[in-house]
Amino acid sequence: MRKPYLLLLSFMMILTLSSLSDNKNSIGQGQQPQVSVDNKGTIRVVFGSGDQIFCATSTDHGVSFGKPVLVANVPDMHLGMSRGPQLASSKNYSVISAIDKSGAIHWFRLNRGAGQWKKMGVINDRSGSAPEGLMSIAAD
Repeated sequence: MRKPYLLLLSFMMILTLSSLSDNKNSIGQGQQPQVSVDNKGTIRVVFGSGDQIFCATSTDHGVSFGKPVLVANVPDMHLGMSRGPQLASSKNYSVISAIDKSGAIHWFRLNRGAGQWKKMGVINDRSGSAPEGLMSIAAD
C-alpha cells in the first residue's frame, strides 16, 4: 500500500522541480497539477493554463508522458491558490472538474476507447453556489 503513495509523492516532487527549471523533459506549462492512477496503472496529470485544461498521460508507470492534450476551455476558470482542475480515475472512468469564477462547476469525462475528453455539463444546479472556487473530487 505504501508503494503507490511513494510513487505519487515522488512524481509530484519531480513535477514541482521540473517547473522550477527550463528542463526540456517537463510535461507542460501550467498550474495546479493533479495526478490520478487508474486500476490499470495509467497515470494522468491534469493542469490548467489560463482558461485551458490540459491532460498528459503515461502508460509506462511514469517513465514517459505523451504530449498534453487540450481537454477544454473554461472561460474565467479559477486557477492558483489551491484552485484549478481536479482529476479522479476509477475502473471505468476518468473525470475532470473545473470551476469558473461565477461558481459553475464544469465536468468532463474521458472516453478511454477513443482517447477523447467530452464536456458533460455543469455539476451544480444553483447558479453562483461556489464562487470561492473550492471543490474536490475522488473516485472509488
